[in-house]
Amino acid sequence: MRSRRIATFLFAAFLTATAGCGGGSANKAETPTASTSVDCSDRDLSQSDYMKYCATITSPGSSPSGVPTLTAGRTVHVETSGDEFSNAEPGSADVTLVSFKAVATIPDPESAYTATPEPGNQFVCLEFKVKNTGRTEFDTYPLTTARWNGENGEAKDLGITLFADCESLGQHGQDFSSEAEPRPGQFVRGTTLLTVPNNQPGELEFSDRAEVPLFQVKTQPLGR
Repeated sequence: MRSRRIATFLFAAFLTATAGCGGGSANKAETPTASTSVDCSDRDLSQSDYMKYCATITSPGSSPSGVPTLTAGRTVHVETSGDEFSNAEPGSADVTLVSFKAVATIPDPESAYTATPEPGNQFVCLEFKVKNTGRTEFDTYPLTTARWNGENGEAKDLGITLFADCESLGQHGQDFSSEAEPRPGQFVRGTTLLTVPNNQPGELEFSDRAEVPLFQVKTQPLGR
């Protein structure tokens, strides 16, 4: 009888100890650890890794910090993530903003038609030169659309405007949906026409198909 009581006591102690260990691990908070292999000051760090590990949001209306701002004549190196659904391969390119124009209307020199945006909006025409620095054809689709981030926090997804073109404003190249995708070592020039709000300053944020921001272009209301 005594040996049975000893065995029962030992078994109960074992259950108590086991429960204590389980409770301790359940209450212990897991601390996420940053990758020690990521150096945010490394110039060779890929765009996607920088956005994942290094970038922070600066304000409701702004793009994530670290996203380069393109101005006319400036070149930025970008790396795209690719997309299995559209069969787009990851790629890299040097993108130059050749020119930027903001206008209230766009005339068609071959007819009497003049394109006019909806009230409260303006047109912006961007001419890009894209040089492929990767090993596969570079996907230029990310240059056809943009997200507009207004100064007051307003955001809009912008698609390409199809009822006018930028060539009548002196820019060169068709819209990127009509241009060839450059092969390794090649470059193309194309234009993007967008309709943006005209009530406040903002930023055009261009991202790849995985929605990783590549660069931004600032916009100002006409007349300011």
